[in-house]
Amino acid sequence: MDNDLEALWNKFSLTEDEKSELIIDKSWVEETSEVRKNCLLGKILTKHSINVEAMKNFLYNIWKLRAGLVVKEVGDRVFIFQFEDEYEKDRILVR
Repeated sequence: MDNDLEALWNKFSLTEDEKSELIIDKSWVEETSEVRKNCLLGKILTKHSINVEAMKNFLYNIWKLRAGLVVKEVGDRVFIFQFEDEYEKDRILVR
C-alpha cells in the first residue's frame, strides 16, 4: 500500500487554477507562534468533507515521518501541519 501511495504522490501536480495565492489570516498562526518554525500551512483543494485524522495518517505515511505530526484546521480547509522535528519539515519542503 505504501508503494501505491508513493506512486500517486509522485504523480501529484496542481492545475493553474489551484496555484492561486492563499492570503494568510494572522489569527491562523498566532497560537502557534512559539513553534511556527516547525509548521507548514496548507489549503486542501476539495469541496468534499475532510477526515483530518485520515489526512494526517496519509501524510505521515507518504512523507515517511519518524517524529510526531499535529494537524489542526485553522480556516476554511486551511490547516497547520506542526512537525515535531524541524529537519523532517525541511525535508518535506525540499521534496
